[in-house]
Amino acid sequence: MKKVVFILAVLLGVSVTLQAQKSVIEKPKVEAKKLSKDGYKILPDALHPMKKQLEFVYANQIMKDEDEDMPKYLMGVGIASDASLNQAKISAREKAVQIILHQVMVPMKSIIEEYGGINENGSVSLEELLNMVEEKCKQKMMSGPTLAAFYKKEGGKYVVKRYCTYSYVDARTMATDFFEAELKNESEMLKY
Repeated sequence: MKKVVFILAVLLGVSVTLQAQKSVIEKPKVEAKKLSKDGYKILPDALHPMKKQLEFVYANQIMKDEDEDMPKYLMGVGIASDASLNQAKISAREKAVQIILHQVMVPMKSIIEEYGGINENGSVSLEELLNMVEEKCKQKMMSGPTLAAFYKKEGGKYVVKRYCTYSYVDARTMATDFFEAELKNESEMLKY
């Protein structure tokens, strides 16, 4: 198993320390036992067992982008309950995406403040602009990958726990591009 994790990391061009390799092997075992004890099962449409899904989660958490010296992926874990399994899955994804978005939007706020905004002449405020960018990013991120998803039945409802990921560089670029497009649109509207 250690060789598989190491080979995966090398193929993806990621530097992985021995300690990180160990955590990718040990943490999923512990987490899988804990989730099973809490009553979670793999979703009916899952392709991999619980431990294998969690190995994907932990492998993605330790990957670093060498060019950016940042995590390669942003992670979000969402938990939601509903009478419908499908609705609980959707709600859990939305919560996971919100966590990922928060990791992108907090630094974006400082970038937006750097631009100074365009709050003159009754135009869009920085907060409104940030909300527009966040909503566009959320719509796009909702189609991002789910690394692991589990469910349990509790009190007549389905409880779903989803682990979602999105590329840090892609998320940051997307947010910046959306912001610049919105800023340009506002500037154009002010001309008329």
